[in-house]
Amino acid sequence: MKTTLALAALALAVTSGAVAAQDLDLLLAHKIRISGKDGMTVTSEFSERFVRRDGQVWFERVVPAALQTPHVHAGGGTHFNIAGAARWVSADGKKATKLALVDRQEQLVIDVDRPDYGNVGFTSSWDQAYYLIDPRTLAGMHRKGALTDGARWYESRRPDGVVQVLWDEGLNYPRQVLTMSSNGLNQKSLLANRTGAAKEIPWQRTKDYDRKGYNDLMD
Repeated sequence: MKTTLALAALALAVTSGAVAAQDLDLLLAHKIRISGKDGMTVTSEFSERFVRRDGQVWFERVVPAALQTPHVHAGGGTHFNIAGAARWVSADGKKATKLALVDRQEQLVIDVDRPDYGNVGFTSSWDQAYYLIDPRTLAGMHRKGALTDGARWYESRRPDGVVQVLWDEGLNYPRQVLTMSSNGLNQKSLLANRTGAAKEIPWQRTKDYDRKGYNDLMD
């Protein structure tokens, strides 16, 4: 009963906006393993820098310096790299989201309207962006073990697989998320490590960048 009440209280706090805004700087390590019926197993890994401040969130792919070159069209000019662009998510008082894609090299900000969120793989959920997972999903998971070093494991088992979350109950973010298919062949993991606070907030650098709309990329 206590577990159920605690999870319900967290869900209510998120819904009502009662959870205090907390600054957070993380390095997110993603790993995805997919096994196909052809016997091939493909593993993908990438990292992101994550910066969270009150009403603002920033995701930026970590790319080796040697690969940070402009994407050039065959006919000249540069090509905006949507997949590699940083994602700047902000929210107003009602938690309505605003999404912008940022290319540092081109010093360009692309504002994305809500109808186009799906085209760039954004769910439009402010809570999912701010907390990395929607905390309300924890209410449907089983709380495992005691609180250790400020974090606790949660688990959900379904016919199609299992999801495990190591939730930091002080800073409200998942230190780890593990997803595995029922046959164990497909796996996805997120490991979030705290880093030092950013000396410069990344979105503050965009003040002098050019701005365009997402539809402008289609021209």
